[in-house]
Amino acid sequence: MTLTDKLLKIQNWTLNNYNYPTNSLSEKTDKSLFENIEALLEEKLPKEFIELYSRFNGEIGEETGILLGLEFMDLSEIISQLKQSRRYIKPQKKTLENPKKSNLILDKIVSHFKELKNNFQSWDRIEFNCSPISFGGPYLYKNNSDSNIIIEIGQKTDDIMKLCGELYEIEKATDNWDELEFKIFSDYKYEIIRKNEDWDTIMEFKSYPPKSILLKYFHYKWLPVFTDGGGNYLGIDLAPDIQGKKGQIIIFGRDEALMPVLAENLSSFFDLCLLKIENNPELFNSENHQHEILKSIVGAPYEFLQE
Repeated sequence: MTLTDKLLKIQNWTLNNYNYPTNSLSEKTDKSLFENIEALLEEKLPKEFIELYSRFNGEIGEETGILLGLEFMDLSEIISQLKQSRRYIKPQKKTLENPKKSNLILDKIVSHFKELKNNFQSWDRIEFNCSPISFGGPYLYKNNSDSNIIIEIGQKTDDIMKLCGELYEIEKATDNWDELEFKIFSDYKYEIIRKNEDWDTIMEFKSYPPKSILLKYFHYKWLPVFTDGGGNYLGIDLAPDIQGKKGQIIIFGRDEALMPVLAENLSSFFDLCLLKIENNPELFNSENHQHEILKSIVGAPYEFLQE
């Protein structure tokens, strides 16, 4: 049975055994995107991945995912996630490649607040934080007070985030910051902090089996294939730890501090799914998240599942 035959069989079981409508497979694939993915991974794509995506490009619809409820990602979604994963790579030495160009963009961001000058009385400073994908504030402080009020700036929020995106693009190679923190004073002088998070310490990561998966928040060589739609993924590990095997199938993501190896490769993972839906179909009718079900299937210890 080919890899695609196995996926079709799992999709068919999902369609017939879940109480919700199920998405359909997309056959409109674009093999030219393989090169984009290889560039982001800095690796050749596994043959299994090429075989699967040469036939199907994820799924279509807004219903239940085809793999036991998990969504089959299309190539554009994979590229987007890999780009995000690369944001967690931090340069060892942080510098500004083009300070003059950076300062011009920062001045443009601050200029948005100059237009609001007449709306504020006796103000000391404005503080806010931003990134290409987030914005916090702005908070107005009056008369050197520590108390603040949030002010509305409408469309300017989107304009500032766009400028943050421009700044990030020219600085990411030498200072891959996560967020900018601004203080703008009443004379429109400003202070800025380029904030970097240590993402690999935000949770206590564990691998099952031990030393099979690198203990990281995200890695740019973890190739996502399926998702729960909430920032968590099932995919191919191209950078295993010392006891792991390149190409192994793992669970990782925003909420996954406890990461298991599910199978040595994609074909054997599909075999595992087919075995379980034939012999233990009741497993997939539980209220548990699909990732927790899969963890239990591969024998993750009880304490591993409960933490």
